[in-house]
Amino acid sequence: MHLSSDLSHASPHTLYKRSSEYFLTKHFPEAALAIAPLLKSQEHKWQQRAWGLYIVILDHGLKFSDEQGKRVWGPEVWEGHVMRVREGRIWDELLRAVNGDRSNIEADVLIAMYLPPRWF
Repeated sequence: MHLSSDLSHASPHTLYKRSSEYFLTKHFPEAALAIAPLLKSQEHKWQQRAWGLYIVILDHGLKFSDEQGKRVWGPEVWEGHVMRVREGRIWDELLRAVNGDRSNIEADVLIAMYLPPRWF
């Protein structure tokens, strides 16, 4: 599998499907990159689906040891994700995506965010 360098013209369905395929084959960095454009989508349905998948990608993709995580994700990306998770910035990013309106966050996304953290 190879991540297309230009995902900006792909449909939401294509982005979600590609990200899901990367996730299922444990290509977590590629899965995160593929879903990233949908995290700020103006289409509520796709934005919420994307956030749900993104949280699952991070949940699984950040379980590596520090050494292995740096090898898989690359040192800068790994450290960036780790810090975002540890500092709770993922929640802040989600809130910004819904313009601070928590009622726009679907229940399954909230549940994924509040399940006991398994990242560290």
